[in-house]
Amino acid sequence: MLIKNFPQKCIKQGNKTYAKKKLSIACKMDTKNEIDLTIIMLYTNISKQHAKKGRRCLTISSQSATAYQQIKDMIFRMELLPGARIPELQISAKLSISRTPIHDALRRLESEGLVIIGHNRGATVACFTDDEIREIGAIRLSQDILSAQLAAYYGSASDFDALDHLADDCEMAAAKGDIYGRIRTDCDFHLAISKISGNSHLINQQYAVYQQIHLVQVSKYTDIEHSLLQIHHHKPIVLAMRDGNLEDVRALICQHIKDFYHIDPYLLKCYDGTSQSANL
Repeated sequence: MLIKNFPQKCIKQGNKTYAKKKLSIACKMDTKNEIDLTIIMLYTNISKQHAKKGRRCLTISSQSATAYQQIKDMIFRMELLPGARIPELQISAKLSISRTPIHDALRRLESEGLVIIGHNRGATVACFTDDEIREIGAIRLSQDILSAQLAAYYGSASDFDALDHLADDCEMAAAKGDIYGRIRTDCDFHLAISKISGNSHLINQQYAVYQQIHLVQVSKYTDIEHSLLQIHHHKPIVLAMRDGNLEDVRALICQHIKDFYHIDPYLLKCYDGTSQSANL
């Protein structure tokens, strides 16, 4: 059996699966051990080509993840300000990678609402208007309340202890004037509540909106005193969940975010269920 009799589809296209199938059939039919070793070498080469291609894909994927985290950190640390153009060439040179994984990272950041990719204008950091911030606040209010209500039902004592520790970390970072640490631990605190809820879809939704919340918070930061004021509801919220007091949970969350996002009083009344909350 010569190489010329081996399916040309395998040779021209490097089709590993097809080559493997044909080689297997040929081996079964080869009762006289006449299979040309060239065929086996061909299949080996095809396998190597596929392995090399697989490694290349993994490399690009790894580089894309690195670029994603690098650009995201630059945004969250305000090295790239809202509305600023993202310097793709500089990032590519800094990370010693090509533009392809950079573009993959930017598309991922765009899907999270952190980056805007313009036609023939490159990518810029998202810059939210006051109306957009109010809309984000309305979504946060709804999802934070649902997360806390579910956490109050499903949470264990150790879960609530862990939330108390996160609240302490957040207060400590705020007291030291660690802007980025305070905002990161604040987001971690609220996302941890979502995880306790056990609802995977809610967790994913919360993660998505908290990427934008993170950007809003770093861009609107004022001072330590105001920062401490923003997070002083954390421990009372944990206590209310621990006690299963859902009315307090809703009221505290409304108070927690109403001023920063300028939440519509009507929405506060809807979620808190009292006329008093509309005038908070």
